[in-house]
Amino acid sequence: MDAVVGERSPQHTVTRPSDLPVRDRGMVPATTRSREPIGARSIAPASVSFLSFHLPTYSPLSLGTIWGAAARSVLSARESAVGLSALLRDEYEADRVVLTGSGAQALQLAIEGAGGERADPRGGRPRVALPAFTCFEVASAAVGAGAEVVIYDVDPETLAPDPPSFRDAVGCGGVAAVVVSPLFGVPIEWSPLREIAEAAGVILIEDAAQGDGARWGGRRLGSMGDLSVLSFGRGKGWSGIRGGALLLRDPFGRRDFELERPPGVEDLSLAIAGVAQWGLGRPSLYRFPRSLPWLGLGETRWHDPTPPRSMARLGAALAVRSRAAAEAEVERRRENAAFYLERLRSLDGVEIVRVPEGGTPGYLRLPVRLPRGISGFGVRPAPLGIEAAYPRPISELPQLQPHIVNTDRAWPGAVELSRRLVTLPTHSRLTHHERLQVIDLVRRYGSSS
Repeated sequence: MDAVVGERSPQHTVTRPSDLPVRDRGMVPATTRSREPIGARSIAPASVSFLSFHLPTYSPLSLGTIWGAAARSVLSARESAVGLSALLRDEYEADRVVLTGSGAQALQLAIEGAGGERADPRGGRPRVALPAFTCFEVASAAVGAGAEVVIYDVDPETLAPDPPSFRDAVGCGGVAAVVVSPLFGVPIEWSPLREIAEAAGVILIEDAAQGDGARWGGRRLGSMGDLSVLSFGRGKGWSGIRGGALLLRDPFGRRDFELERPPGVEDLSLAIAGVAQWGLGRPSLYRFPRSLPWLGLGETRWHDPTPPRSMARLGAALAVRSRAAAEAEVERRRENAAFYLERLRSLDGVEIVRVPEGGTPGYLRLPVRLPRGISGFGVRPAPLGIEAAYPRPISELPQLQPHIVNTDRAWPGAVELSRRLVTLPTHSRLTHHERLQVIDLVRRYGSSS
């Protein structure tokens, strides 16, 4: 089946959390005022069983949105896909859009396409440079594209590519493309990266899967790369339950893609998953499945690559119909992040990720570096949606190691982030009471205060 493409109008690796330590557990008393002194110890000891269980991230999908999208996808099979493609072309300054079954599939297509554009004259597999600290799906996409991988390090203070390491990776012989992955909705400074990539003749692939709502220089994340990738999966700020998009810009926008058709039951599967996501956004419902370790909720796992296929009709319809709610959610995330930041800056040992000048974060989650990382909380800080980031650099993934070219290097920035980076929930389901609980947990168990 032909990919859904739009033309612009002229123009098992696992990390497992467990229970909070018994000592000194705390929560905010019901009488806490909404404006407490910054840094005040307003939390009284109480049992962790009373802490809410929250998703780390929340995608705003109502039952009405799911029902309306399901009806639209049945009545007009292609209308939603065409509408989503047009929306993405306009908002993300793309010349063409290819809608895919997931963000990882879109990234796989991007790497394959870049390899075709910049084929190694020596022959052999295409080479792509990847950040050492990123989502495991990035590594899986490179494996699915059949690429050799060159690793570069990440700066712990900004989550951006470490400049010397980035330059070395891009300059490695035969590298066709470099993937840059802004994490947790924190923008990075793009100008120096583009200069380095262009000087080396390397295609810049922007993995903006976590970039919803973030901007740099007034432009959306997702509009910076030669090729850009979006994800509409669960846990993304803008969700279609599953799905992704590859955004192409000239001169890289002329390639045709043939994608598999989604399974016939995909729309039904998405509808069920959408209702489940709506329900799990409520702490009273999420508590039970989150407490079952065999479900693996909150774990970071390797997933084998899958052949790219077209985005399901219902996924496209959900993305279109939930756009306004997703935009409103961004503002709530920024407000909650600002609330945390105002109080965290006074805590010893809490290091805030630096946002570059000209950057506007979307804060899918708020990343902070703590002296002992997630281990400082004991075995399970997850009731409020406090989570570790990625448990190890991708260079340590056994599934990726056979494909890595520069195995003689160390990645100290990525190692530090895997040990110390913790993410705090920013979504709109949090109450003021729960935001105070998050701050208190960080103060008690995460900081060195």
